[in-house]
Amino acid sequence: MTPRFPVCDGVPASGLARGPLWAAAVLLAVLAQSLSAETRSDGEKGKKQFLYCIACHTVEAAGRQRRGPHLEGLVGRPSGVVEGFAYSDNMPDPPVTWTEEQLDAWLAAPHELAPRMCPGYTGIRDPERRRALIIYLKDPAAY
Repeated sequence: MTPRFPVCDGVPASGLARGPLWAAAVLLAVLAQSLSAETRSDGEKGKKQFLYCIACHTVEAAGRQRRGPHLEGLVGRPSGVVEGFAYSDNMPDPPVTWTEEQLDAWLAAPHELAPRMCPGYTGIRDPERRRALIIYLKDPAAY
């Protein structure tokens, strides 16, 4: 006898479409897709925000050295450790680890962390713009 419904791993599809477990699986799939689309959109916004940073920074370790250190692998990295970059004495002491929270504080008010560093950069007031930039900096190659 031929099954009335397609078979998935030996289980008729009609059996998959029943019960709360199936409904929960569908809901989770839809939520995951919408969350990844939202993060993707924020990352794209962050990439645009990064255009303000490119005068001093690059997101590629192999990129041309600029006024500031490269930002590849920044999230989770301690401050002041990019090999070959001559840091100023204005770096925070003790060094900080660039967590998302620490980056948010730095991006909002850099002169509170290092008063004489980045003279032309006064911060990003909008928390959504900072959040988007941090999402981009976590994985620039994805955008």
